[in-house]
Amino acid sequence: MEQGSYERAAALLDEGLRLFQQLGNAMGILESLDSIARLTGEQGDLTRAAALLGKVSALNESIGAHLADHQRNVAAARAGLGEDAFAAAWAAGRAMPLDEAICAALAQEEIPAAGRQGSEENPGVTGPT
Repeated sequence: MEQGSYERAAALLDEGLRLFQQLGNAMGILESLDSIARLTGEQGDLTRAAALLGKVSALNESIGAHLADHQRNVAAARAGLGEDAFAAAWAAGRAMPLDEAICAALAQEEIPAAGRQGSEENPGVTGPT
């Protein structure tokens, strides 16, 4: 994919994530975060991708959803990072509060280090719609 295509895809995914967050649509947030993680990994930031995928996995479990491409995205990040680096980034993502993960995905802020404890709760997210 050409750089302009990545930039356009990132802009559209960001817009979708913002809308789903405003609507409190957990499934839309989940799908958006998974897609942003995939795109991030394809652009070479596998640590960020693994952290976002960790949050996707935690959210996936909490709402009982299933994403078709999630395991493929996880496998690509794991293969690119190696098991130790992947596990650390994954743990950091799982521990991250949802609102922080959304901000990190949108603003491409640094993902906090592993070991930080966070809450799965976000009052603005009500469940799949």
